[in-house]
Amino acid sequence: MTGAGVERTILIDGSIEYGTVVFVKPNSAADKAGLKTGDSIERIGFKRLVHTNYYELISYYRPGAVVKLEVIRNTKTIELYITMPEEICLRQLP
Repeated sequence: MTGAGVERTILIDGSIEYGTVVFVKPNSAADKAGLKTGDSIERIGFKRLVHTNYYELISYYRPGAVVKLEVIRNTKTIELYITMPEEICLRQLP
């Protein structure tokens, strides 16, 4: 799976209230942070994730930044921390 010439490490379905993770690339930053298929990302940092603002929210962070994620997994809210990889922070996607 590719987009803008960069391999995607995570795919999110934003058609529901929060972004639901539908794919996590093995050994990616998302995988190392503990994200799993089926997780719903509620917040990235202190900002709430709504529908289509995923790429807008991650664009605020520099590569190497450690960012808190609030994730709903099996009806429980958990906190995960992801180290933002360069390929996520630098690309521009529609």
